[in-house]
Amino acid sequence: MSQETDKKRKKFVTAIILFATVVAIYITVILKVW
Repeated sequence: MSQETDKKRKKFVTAIILFATVVAIYITVILKVW
């Protein structure tokens, strides 16, 4: 039971990190274009 929630938490954290990275790259590209 606890292992399942741990897996979900890790997936959630990974998704947030990926999302943050994409947003950071997107912002950098916009700033460079401007």
